Amino acid sequence: MASSSVTSLVAVGDWFECERMSDETRARPGVAAFMDGLREGNIAFINLEIPLATRGIPQEKQNVVKSDPNLVDDLVFAGVDIVNLANNHMMDYSWEGVEDTIAFVEQAGIKQIGAGRNIDEARAPVIMEGPGGKIGFLGFTSVLSQSYAASADRPGLAGIRVTTAYVVEQPRAMEQPGSPPPIITFAREIDVKATQESIQALKKSADFVVVSAHWGIPGERPGDELDDYQRDVGHALIDAGADMIIGHHPHQLQAIEYYKGKPIFYSIGNFMFRKPPASSNHPENSFRNRQTTARVFGFFRPETVLLDARIRGEHLESVSLLPGLINKEGYPETRPDLAEEFVTILEGSSAGLGTEFRAEAGRVIVSAS
Repeated sequence: MASSSVTSLVAVGDWFECERMSDETRARPGVAAFMDGLREGNIAFINLEIPLATRGIPQEKQNVVKSDPNLVDDLVFAGVDIVNLANNHMMDYSWEGVEDTIAFVEQAGIKQIGAGRNIDEARAPVIMEGPGGKIGFLGFTSVLSQSYAASADRPGLAGIRVTTAYVVEQPRAMEQPGSPPPIITFAREIDVKATQESIQALKKSADFVVVSAHWGIPGERPGDELDDYQRDVGHALIDAGADMIIGHHPHQLQAIEYYKGKPIFYSIGNFMFRKPPASSNHPENSFRNRQTTARVFGFFRPETVLLDARIRGEHLESVSLLPGLINKEGYPETRPDLAEEFVTILEGSSAGLGTEFRAEAGRVIVSAS
Protein backbone atom coordinates (compact mmCIF):
# COMPACT_ATOMS: atom_id res chain seq x y z
CA MET A 1 0.00 0.00 0.00
CA ALA A 2 1.37 3.42 -0.94
CA SER A 3 2.27 5.70 1.96
CA SER A 4 0.30 8.90 2.42
CA SER A 5 3.43 10.66 3.72
CA VAL A 6 6.72 11.65 2.11
CA THR A 7 10.30 11.08 3.28
CA SER A 8 12.88 13.78 2.64
CA LEU A 9 16.20 12.08 1.89
CA VAL A 10 19.00 14.64 1.79
CA ALA A 11 22.49 13.81 0.58
CA VAL A 12 25.83 15.51 0.00
CA GLY A 13 29.07 14.27 -1.52
CA ASP A 14 32.59 13.86 -0.14
CA TRP A 15 33.03 14.97 3.48
CA PHE A 16 36.73 15.31 4.28
CA GLU A 17 37.99 17.11 7.39
CA CYS A 18 41.21 16.62 9.29
CA GLU A 19 40.04 18.75 12.20
CA ARG A 20 36.70 19.90 13.56
CA MET A 21 34.79 22.95 12.46
CA SER A 22 35.21 25.93 14.73
CA ASP A 23 32.19 27.63 16.28
CA GLU A 24 32.93 30.63 14.06
CA THR A 25 32.74 28.45 10.93
CA ARG A 26 29.51 26.81 12.05
CA ALA A 27 27.95 30.24 12.51
CA ARG A 28 28.71 31.50 8.99
CA PRO A 29 25.34 31.99 7.26
CA GLY A 30 26.20 29.95 4.14
CA VAL A 31 27.71 27.05 6.11
CA ALA A 32 24.88 27.12 8.65
CA ALA A 33 22.31 26.98 5.85
CA PHE A 34 23.82 23.76 4.52
CA MET A 35 23.95 22.26 8.01
CA ASP A 36 20.30 23.24 8.50
CA GLY A 37 19.45 21.58 5.19
CA LEU A 38 21.00 18.31 6.34
CA ARG A 39 19.27 18.46 9.72
CA GLU A 40 15.89 19.23 8.17
CA GLY A 41 15.82 16.04 6.11
CA ASN A 42 14.22 12.94 7.57
CA ILE A 43 17.34 10.97 6.56
CA ALA A 44 20.72 12.62 5.91
CA PHE A 45 23.41 10.77 3.95
CA ILE A 46 27.08 11.61 3.25
CA ASN A 47 30.18 9.93 1.84
CA LEU A 48 32.69 10.00 4.72
CA GLU A 49 35.97 10.30 2.82
CA ILE A 50 38.40 9.99 5.73
CA PRO A 51 38.88 7.41 8.50
CA LEU A 52 38.35 8.55 12.08
CA ALA A 53 41.16 6.54 13.58
CA THR A 54 43.54 6.30 16.50
CA ARG A 55 45.11 3.05 15.26
CA GLY A 56 46.29 1.50 12.02
CA ILE A 57 49.27 1.19 9.70
CA PRO A 58 49.62 3.83 6.96
CA GLN A 59 49.44 2.26 3.54
CA GLU A 60 51.80 2.82 0.61
CA LYS A 61 49.95 5.23 -1.65
CA GLN A 62 50.14 8.82 -2.83
CA ASN A 63 47.81 10.31 -0.21
CA VAL A 64 47.33 8.67 3.17
CA VAL A 65 44.96 10.43 5.55
CA LYS A 66 43.09 10.08 8.81
CA SER A 67 41.24 12.41 11.14
CA ASP A 68 40.64 13.06 14.81
CA PRO A 69 37.75 10.82 15.91
CA ASN A 70 36.17 13.88 17.54
CA LEU A 71 35.22 14.89 13.99
CA VAL A 72 32.18 12.70 14.53
CA ASP A 73 30.78 15.63 16.55
CA ASP A 74 30.55 17.63 13.31
CA LEU A 75 28.52 14.83 11.74
CA VAL A 76 26.20 14.79 14.74
CA PHE A 77 25.91 18.59 14.60
CA ALA A 78 24.87 18.33 10.94
CA GLY A 79 22.28 15.66 11.69
CA VAL A 80 23.97 12.96 9.61
CA ASP A 81 22.15 9.63 9.89
CA ILE A 82 24.10 7.34 7.56
CA VAL A 83 27.59 7.36 5.99
CA ASN A 84 29.18 5.50 3.12
CA LEU A 85 32.61 4.09 3.99
CA ALA A 86 33.31 2.38 0.66
CA ASN A 87 35.84 4.81 -0.80
CA ASN A 88 39.51 5.03 -1.68
CA HIS A 89 40.69 6.60 1.61
CA MET A 90 38.81 4.54 4.18
CA MET A 91 41.52 1.84 4.32
CA ASP A 92 44.44 4.31 4.37
CA TYR A 93 45.28 3.19 7.91
CA SER A 94 44.51 -0.48 7.29
CA TRP A 95 41.53 -2.38 8.63
CA GLU A 96 42.19 -1.13 12.18
CA GLY A 97 41.48 2.41 10.98
CA VAL A 98 38.18 1.25 9.51
CA GLU A 99 37.26 -0.56 12.72
CA ASP A 100 37.86 2.66 14.66
CA THR A 101 35.71 4.60 12.21
CA ILE A 102 32.83 2.14 12.45
CA ALA A 103 33.02 2.20 16.25
CA PHE A 104 33.03 6.01 16.48
CA VAL A 105 30.15 6.58 14.06
CA GLU A 106 28.03 3.82 15.56
CA GLN A 107 28.62 5.16 19.08
CA ALA A 108 27.24 8.45 17.79
CA GLY A 109 24.11 6.72 16.49
CA ILE A 110 25.12 6.94 12.82
CA LYS A 111 24.71 3.96 10.49
CA GLN A 112 27.37 2.89 7.96
CA ILE A 113 27.42 1.04 4.67
CA GLY A 114 30.24 -0.27 2.51
CA ALA A 115 32.73 -1.75 5.02
CA GLY A 116 32.92 -4.95 7.03
CA ARG A 117 34.97 -7.81 8.46
CA ASN A 118 34.17 -9.83 5.34
CA ILE A 119 32.41 -9.32 2.03
CA ASP A 120 28.99 -10.24 3.42
CA GLU A 121 29.29 -7.52 6.07
CA ALA A 122 30.67 -5.01 3.57
CA ARG A 123 27.73 -5.59 1.23
CA ALA A 124 25.19 -5.62 4.06
CA PRO A 125 22.43 -3.04 3.63
CA VAL A 126 21.02 -0.54 6.07
CA ILE A 127 17.26 0.03 6.09
CA MET A 128 16.00 3.32 7.50
CA GLU A 129 12.36 4.19 7.98
CA GLY A 130 10.96 7.60 7.22
CA PRO A 131 7.41 8.97 7.05
CA GLY A 132 7.16 7.73 3.46
CA GLY A 133 8.32 4.16 4.03
CA LYS A 134 11.47 2.07 4.25
CA ILE A 135 14.57 3.19 2.36
CA GLY A 136 17.39 0.69 1.89
CA PHE A 137 21.02 1.73 1.37
CA LEU A 138 24.00 -0.11 -0.15
CA GLY A 139 27.46 1.28 -0.88
CA PHE A 140 30.35 0.26 -3.13
CA THR A 141 33.58 1.68 -4.49
CA SER A 142 35.30 1.14 -7.82
CA VAL A 143 38.19 3.32 -6.66
CA LEU A 144 40.31 1.21 -4.36
CA SER A 145 43.87 0.04 -3.89
CA GLN A 146 44.85 -3.60 -4.09
CA SER A 147 43.73 -5.58 -1.01
CA TYR A 148 41.19 -2.91 0.02
CA ALA A 149 38.27 -5.00 -1.28
CA ALA A 150 36.67 -7.31 1.27
CA SER A 151 36.46 -11.02 0.52
CA ALA A 152 35.07 -14.10 2.25
CA ASP A 153 38.08 -14.17 4.58
CA ARG A 154 39.43 -10.61 4.37
CA PRO A 155 38.02 -7.43 5.94
CA GLY A 156 37.64 -4.37 3.79
CA LEU A 157 35.27 -2.54 1.48
CA ALA A 158 32.44 -3.50 -0.85
CA GLY A 159 34.02 -3.20 -4.26
CA ILE A 160 33.03 -3.33 -7.89
CA ARG A 161 36.50 -3.70 -9.34
CA VAL A 162 37.31 -2.34 -12.78
CA THR A 163 39.78 -3.35 -15.49
CA THR A 164 41.43 -0.62 -17.56
CA ALA A 165 42.66 -1.21 -21.11
CA TYR A 166 44.68 1.14 -23.32
CA VAL A 167 44.24 0.97 -27.08
CA VAL A 168 47.40 1.52 -29.14
CA GLU A 169 46.56 3.30 -32.39
CA GLN A 170 49.90 2.74 -34.09
CA PRO A 171 49.51 5.10 -37.09
CA ARG A 172 48.39 7.93 -34.80
CA ALA A 173 51.14 7.21 -32.26
CA MET A 174 53.72 7.41 -35.05
CA GLU A 175 52.31 10.60 -36.53
CA GLN A 176 51.59 12.30 -33.18
CA PRO A 177 54.13 11.04 -30.60
CA GLY A 178 52.87 11.42 -27.06
CA SER A 179 49.19 11.34 -27.97
CA PRO A 180 47.13 9.81 -25.16
CA PRO A 181 45.69 6.41 -26.09
CA PRO A 182 41.96 5.67 -26.04
CA ILE A 183 41.03 4.18 -22.68
CA ILE A 184 38.46 1.43 -22.15
CA THR A 185 37.14 0.47 -18.70
CA PHE A 186 34.89 -2.43 -17.79
CA ALA A 187 33.70 -3.71 -14.43
CA ARG A 188 34.35 -7.24 -13.25
CA GLU A 189 31.23 -9.25 -13.90
CA ILE A 190 31.51 -11.23 -10.66
CA ASP A 191 31.32 -8.00 -8.60
CA VAL A 192 28.45 -6.52 -10.63
CA LYS A 193 26.47 -9.72 -10.33
CA ALA A 194 27.02 -9.95 -6.57
CA THR A 195 25.92 -6.33 -6.11
CA GLN A 196 22.83 -6.97 -8.24
CA GLU A 197 21.96 -9.91 -6.00
CA SER A 198 22.34 -7.68 -2.92
CA ILE A 199 19.96 -5.14 -4.46
CA GLN A 200 17.42 -7.82 -5.34
CA ALA A 201 17.50 -9.18 -1.78
CA LEU A 202 17.21 -5.66 -0.30
CA LYS A 203 14.26 -4.84 -2.54
CA LYS A 204 12.25 -7.51 -0.74
CA SER A 205 12.52 -5.60 2.54
CA ALA A 206 12.73 -1.94 1.47
CA ASP A 207 10.29 0.17 -0.52
CA PHE A 208 13.01 2.26 -2.14
CA VAL A 209 16.68 1.33 -2.74
CA VAL A 210 19.53 3.86 -2.84
CA VAL A 211 23.01 2.80 -3.99
CA SER A 212 26.05 4.89 -3.08
CA ALA A 213 28.72 4.71 -5.81
CA HIS A 214 32.31 5.87 -5.30
CA TRP A 215 33.55 5.86 -8.88
CA GLY A 216 34.90 7.87 -11.81
CA ILE A 217 38.15 9.78 -12.13
CA PRO A 218 38.99 13.38 -11.18
CA GLY A 219 40.84 15.84 -13.31
CA GLU A 220 42.56 13.70 -15.92
CA ARG A 221 39.85 14.21 -18.56
CA PRO A 222 37.09 16.78 -19.15
CA GLY A 223 34.78 17.01 -16.16
CA ASP A 224 31.68 15.93 -18.08
CA GLU A 225 33.31 12.76 -19.44
CA LEU A 226 32.24 9.52 -17.76
CA ASP A 227 34.17 6.28 -17.72
CA ASP A 228 32.65 3.47 -19.80
CA TYR A 229 32.08 1.26 -16.79
CA GLN A 230 30.05 3.88 -14.89
CA ARG A 231 27.09 3.87 -17.26
CA ASP A 232 27.30 0.08 -17.67
CA VAL A 233 27.29 -0.48 -13.89
CA GLY A 234 24.68 2.19 -13.22
CA HIS A 235 22.29 0.66 -15.73
CA ALA A 236 22.95 -2.88 -14.44
CA LEU A 237 22.16 -1.86 -10.85
CA ILE A 238 18.93 -0.14 -11.83
CA ASP A 239 18.00 -3.21 -13.89
CA ALA A 240 18.43 -5.18 -10.64
CA GLY A 241 16.00 -2.93 -8.75
CA ALA A 242 17.94 0.14 -7.52
CA ASP A 243 15.74 3.25 -7.48
CA MET A 244 18.47 5.90 -7.24
CA ILE A 245 22.26 5.98 -7.49
CA ILE A 246 24.25 8.71 -5.74
CA GLY A 247 27.81 9.00 -7.03
CA HIS A 248 30.90 10.76 -5.71
CA HIS A 249 34.72 10.81 -5.99
CA PRO A 250 35.46 12.94 -9.11
CA HIS A 251 35.52 16.08 -6.87
CA GLN A 252 33.14 17.96 -9.14
CA LEU A 253 29.54 17.90 -10.32
CA GLN A 254 28.94 15.51 -13.17
CA ALA A 255 26.06 14.32 -15.32
CA ILE A 256 22.65 13.24 -14.09
CA GLU A 257 20.98 10.53 -16.13
CA TYR A 258 17.45 9.14 -16.02
CA TYR A 259 17.51 5.47 -16.97
CA LYS A 260 14.19 3.61 -17.00
CA GLY A 261 12.77 6.53 -15.03
CA LYS A 262 15.40 6.22 -12.25
CA PRO A 263 18.05 8.91 -11.61
CA ILE A 264 21.78 8.27 -11.64
CA PHE A 265 23.75 11.14 -10.09
CA TYR A 266 27.20 10.34 -11.44
CA SER A 267 28.84 12.80 -9.03
CA ILE A 268 27.34 15.33 -6.65
CA GLY A 269 30.82 16.71 -6.03
CA ASN A 270 32.75 17.52 -2.91
CA PHE A 271 30.86 18.87 0.06
CA MET A 272 33.50 19.61 2.64
CA PHE A 273 37.09 19.12 1.59
CA ARG A 274 39.88 20.68 3.63
CA LYS A 275 43.54 20.38 2.69
CA PRO A 276 45.32 17.63 4.63
CA PRO A 277 48.76 18.20 6.15
CA ALA A 278 51.69 18.03 3.73
CA SER A 279 52.94 14.92 5.56
CA SER A 280 49.98 12.96 4.17
CA ASN A 281 51.12 13.39 0.57
CA HIS A 282 53.77 11.13 -0.99
CA PRO A 283 54.47 12.32 -4.54
CA GLU A 284 57.40 9.92 -4.80
CA ASN A 285 54.78 7.19 -5.25
CA SER A 286 53.73 8.77 -8.55
CA PHE A 287 55.57 9.04 -11.85
CA ARG A 288 58.22 11.77 -11.63
CA ASN A 289 56.70 13.03 -8.37
CA ARG A 290 53.81 14.60 -10.27
CA GLN A 291 51.02 13.96 -7.75
CA THR A 292 51.73 16.83 -5.39
CA THR A 293 49.04 18.17 -3.06
CA ALA A 294 48.80 21.31 -5.19
CA ARG A 295 48.21 19.28 -8.33
CA VAL A 296 45.63 17.04 -6.71
CA PHE A 297 43.67 19.98 -5.36
CA GLY A 298 43.97 21.67 -8.75
CA PHE A 299 41.55 19.03 -10.07
CA PHE A 300 38.80 20.07 -7.67
CA ARG A 301 35.83 22.24 -8.57
CA PRO A 302 34.12 24.51 -6.02
CA GLU A 303 30.52 23.73 -7.04
CA THR A 304 28.60 21.65 -4.52
CA VAL A 305 24.98 20.70 -3.91
CA LEU A 306 22.62 19.35 -1.30
CA LEU A 307 20.39 16.78 -2.96
CA ASP A 308 16.83 16.65 -1.60
CA ALA A 309 14.79 13.66 -2.78
CA ARG A 310 11.15 13.35 -1.75
CA ILE A 311 10.13 9.69 -1.60
CA ARG A 312 6.70 8.16 -1.09
CA GLY A 313 6.78 4.38 -0.81
CA GLU A 314 8.57 3.09 -3.91
CA HIS A 315 8.06 6.32 -5.82
CA LEU A 316 10.46 9.25 -6.20
CA GLU A 317 8.13 12.23 -6.20
CA SER A 318 10.66 15.05 -6.73
CA VAL A 319 14.36 15.91 -6.66
CA SER A 320 15.93 19.30 -6.10
CA LEU A 321 19.49 20.53 -5.62
CA LEU A 322 20.48 23.39 -3.32
CA PRO A 323 23.56 24.96 -4.97
CA GLY A 324 26.65 26.19 -3.19
CA LEU A 325 30.36 26.85 -3.50
CA ILE A 326 33.23 25.48 -1.43
CA ASN A 327 35.29 28.38 -0.10
CA LYS A 328 39.09 28.59 0.02
CA GLU A 329 39.11 27.02 3.48
CA GLY A 330 37.27 23.96 2.19
CA TYR A 331 33.85 24.69 3.70
CA PRO A 332 30.58 24.72 1.69
CA GLU A 333 28.42 27.83 1.57
CA THR A 334 24.96 27.96 0.02
CA ARG A 335 24.50 30.08 -3.11
CA PRO A 336 20.85 30.02 -4.17
CA ASP A 337 21.59 32.99 -6.43
CA LEU A 338 23.59 30.62 -8.68
CA ALA A 339 20.70 28.26 -9.45
CA GLU A 340 20.49 29.39 -13.09
CA GLU A 341 24.26 28.94 -13.51
CA PHE A 342 24.06 25.43 -12.07
CA VAL A 343 21.26 24.62 -14.53
CA THR A 344 23.59 25.60 -17.37
CA ILE A 345 26.43 23.45 -15.96
CA LEU A 346 24.21 20.40 -15.54
CA GLU A 347 22.50 20.79 -18.91
CA GLY A 348 25.92 20.76 -20.56
CA SER A 349 27.18 17.66 -18.76
CA SER A 350 23.88 15.76 -19.01
CA ALA A 351 23.04 16.33 -22.68
CA GLY A 352 21.32 13.32 -24.19
CA LEU A 353 20.81 11.55 -20.85
CA GLY A 354 17.06 12.10 -20.51
CA THR A 355 17.17 14.79 -17.83
CA GLU A 356 15.62 18.24 -17.53
CA PHE A 357 16.66 21.06 -15.21
CA ARG A 358 15.04 24.31 -14.17
CA ALA A 359 15.78 26.94 -11.54
CA GLU A 360 13.07 27.61 -8.99
CA ALA A 361 13.27 29.50 -5.69
CA GLY A 362 17.06 29.22 -5.49
CA ARG A 363 17.17 25.51 -6.24
CA VAL A 364 17.67 23.33 -9.29
CA ILE A 365 14.67 21.10 -9.98
CA VAL A 366 15.69 17.81 -11.61
CA SER A 367 13.28 15.63 -13.57
CA ALA A 368 13.09 13.10 -16.39
CA SER A 369 12.59 14.61 -19.83
